[in-house]
Amino acid sequence: MAISIDTRYLSDICINDPAMISELLREWVDDTETKIGILRHRQSANDGKGLFNTLHELKTNFFMLGYSEAIRGCEEVLATLDKQGTIFTKDIDRLADFREKTINELRALSLLGDDL
Repeated sequence: MAISIDTRYLSDICINDPAMISELLREWVDDTETKIGILRHRQSANDGKGLFNTLHELKTNFFMLGYSEAIRGCEEVLATLDKQGTIFTKDIDRLADFREKTINELRALSLLGDDL
């Protein structure tokens, strides 16, 4: 099932330049992978402030692609952090799943190659 992403914002900031869009999407893939890894590390280190900051950064990444379900997912994990003082592996796994769905959708839209 296709997810709902909106690349208009990305196109606007890249002045509709396909090469620039491709480069930013590659950076997006790398950056979100890094942020998921940082979340896992900060969760195991019980670093609440670091989790908060990284979750907001990840939320911004999903915002750049207009993926509202993932944005809401980040907000829900932030609410868990606020209530529990931490987040859980299942929360991070859910965000990682949003990332994978995004990559698959970008490939389906021919905005990413299979090499990522």
